[in-house]
Amino acid sequence: MDLQFITTHSGFLGLEKAWNALLEESGNESVFLTFEWFKTWWDAFGKNKHLFILLIKDTAGKIIGIAPLMKYIGTCAGLPVRKISFLYNDNAAECGFILSENRDQSLNKIAAHLEKQENNWDIIEFQSIVEDSENYKELKKILRKNSARFGVKNWLHSPYISIDSEWKEFASSRPKKLRKNLRNLLNKLNREGTFSIQQVNRINQSGTILSTIIAISETSWKIRYNQSIARTPENKRFFEDLYAIACKKNWLNIWLLKIQQEPVAYEYHLVYKNKAYALRADFNEAYKHASPGAVLNTQIIKSYFENGLKEYDLCGHADDYKLCWTSALRKHSIFVIYRKNWYGTLLYFLDYVCLYRMREFLKKFKILRRIKKILF
Repeated sequence: MDLQFITTHSGFLGLEKAWNALLEESGNESVFLTFEWFKTWWDAFGKNKHLFILLIKDTAGKIIGIAPLMKYIGTCAGLPVRKISFLYNDNAAECGFILSENRDQSLNKIAAHLEKQENNWDIIEFQSIVEDSENYKELKKILRKNSARFGVKNWLHSPYISIDSEWKEFASSRPKKLRKNLRNLLNKLNREGTFSIQQVNRINQSGTILSTIIAISETSWKIRYNQSIARTPENKRFFEDLYAIACKKNWLNIWLLKIQQEPVAYEYHLVYKNKAYALRADFNEAYKHASPGAVLNTQIIKSYFENGLKEYDLCGHADDYKLCWTSALRKHSIFVIYRKNWYGTLLYFLDYVCLYRMREFLKKFKILRRIKKILF
């Protein structure tokens, strides 16, 4: 078993075929682990960062594992750090290692190499690893065995809907209160005027779809919290580039709700391997009283049932409007490894022992929610 490092953009581009072949062999069907996702992410967010992709090869030279990593200067508990992490930010619901065989040996090899590199980093972050995955269990076991100084932080609890029944059966299984509310919302929306729903999944349908969804995002409540789809030039570029590659790969699925021909709500989805992923959604706050987002989401779910998809991943956090549709959650965690020196000890104490555990304590007793209500 051999380890190879990819640190150049050209070397990264040369991995496309092998990357997706390995992903297929690994049995992981997440769009967030495809080469196309990572390339689009790197082109948008890679400034001031350095590729540090690790390849695991068997004795015949075949790639059997990939760790999609980068190096950069970041912060931890407000202090500057040299960081190694996945190619990741909160646009993805999931990240992780791509391993097809010899999982334990491959992860051991990666961990051993990173430990040898300890003089070149202060912390390592492996973000948004699915908790019920073999990678999660094996990594935790290896870090404990190696006596690493690390913490595991709760991250996303993403709701998802397994599509294994007819729409009518699923809809009738939802709480009566939800069905009644949806009927009321539909009536409210009809009083606003004629509304229509448009699905865009081919580039020749698109017109000015990207400028349309950006315009909707800038009228949403998210603009006040700098959470719009175009919140930074980098984020805007990411979704523009992703749109282009998703059109090319037939992954694109954008939904628009219009009232009197005015676009007032959208959802930006990808469909990959018969699974739908909800990446972004916004609505014009002027129509908040009519809840166009809730009506649009209902029609989308209905469409996915009727078109034979096997899963709808609502992504992100377990918000109330998602939990009314499903109680199934895919839990993700962040592994943070701290260097074994005085600075790493300080970071571990400040970041994990103090800040993280205090936040978890406050969340447990719903104190943070109360504070937010008072402030906002």
